[in-house]
Amino acid sequence: MATNSQQKKWEQLTLERIAEADAITYLGEKHPSLESHEHPNFKLYEFSPNKALDGKERYYLAGPEHSIIMQSSLLKAQHDIFAMRIGFGISFDEWFKEFSEGYSEYKRGHKTNYPSTGEKQWRKDIDSRPKYIEWTTEKTIEGHRVIEYFPEGFEGRSIVLSGSDWELKRYIQFIEFEGGGTAEEEENSRGISEIKILNGWPELKIKFWQKKLEKGQKSPLRTVLSVALIGFCEYKRQDGFKFETPLTIADLKHFKNKIEQVFYPGKVPVVLSRGKEIWSYQKWRQGYANWFPARNRQAAINIYQKLVQIKEDTFDPLALYVGKADQESAKYSETPKKEKVLNEDKELPVYRRNVELEFWQAWANLPKTGQKIMLVSRSDRTPVDERLMND
Repeated sequence: MATNSQQKKWEQLTLERIAEADAITYLGEKHPSLESHEHPNFKLYEFSPNKALDGKERYYLAGPEHSIIMQSSLLKAQHDIFAMRIGFGISFDEWFKEFSEGYSEYKRGHKTNYPSTGEKQWRKDIDSRPKYIEWTTEKTIEGHRVIEYFPEGFEGRSIVLSGSDWELKRYIQFIEFEGGGTAEEEENSRGISEIKILNGWPELKIKFWQKKLEKGQKSPLRTVLSVALIGFCEYKRQDGFKFETPLTIADLKHFKNKIEQVFYPGKVPVVLSRGKEIWSYQKWRQGYANWFPARNRQAAINIYQKLVQIKEDTFDPLALYVGKADQESAKYSETPKKEKVLNEDKELPVYRRNVELEFWQAWANLPKTGQKIMLVSRSDRTPVDERLMND
């Protein structure tokens, strides 16, 4: 009787001879590096049920040809069924493009609150559309992504999200329409989430714009500050808080007048001095969570003191914070650095420029119904809402 080692050696020899008789076929450049006796009589194929979703990623199918046919057809059917039932048939990047543009190619009903055209078009302002940046790592983690999501464009706050494409879509829509979120400030010892406190309330947006470009500057800078109207709601809800008050046209007129008095007195725009120091004002329970690169502490105080006047709140100097980089003047030099790019000297962008921005616009953002109501505007392209023009 053959010993175990003899039996194993005989089996290996037999498999190698079978492999020689029926040469193994590989499709594609990428395949496991295996000994021939480990897959005799097997053909190895690279398979994708959906190239648009998989990109360069492929999955291996191994076995006789009839088995490959059965495996691929079954996997394709399962993929299509789950894609239709669960909704992962569209890639995250393709979906996000449609989402950020307000699903502009989809037909609406006549009474939609999210019009795709006209003055009240949803997502009309390109700068304030949702955006994201991908965080990368050298490690390969299948089906997992980490992104930094900016609900109101790169000038606004951001939230770090992770998960599969399908999960990221759910997270973002929950944040957009339900006011959810789990981002916590690391220095917050009270455990209060800024996202939970500020999201979902109507907001006032104050925009500053650079009118004159500096030498070598290709596009103007802007700063947008927000004031959450905590205590107001867009409509009376059965399950709403008792202290919520539906926002009215009279309320919007009041805020419009206050903004004009504070930021546009006598048709003279207030100037915001941008610089290299990040100054923030964090008073979440009153609706404030802003930051911008200011010239110095006094430049930040000048703006934040005016911002709280809109709701007639009192400025709290203890809610003012600064974030400074080491050797800021060197790190954010006003002199453009030059680097070799394709054997040519190219100037790199200048970050955190010392520039003057003027008050430009103010609007009310109603997140539940997706409305942007212009309150004050110095641009002919974005006129003030006509409902606010009558006394």
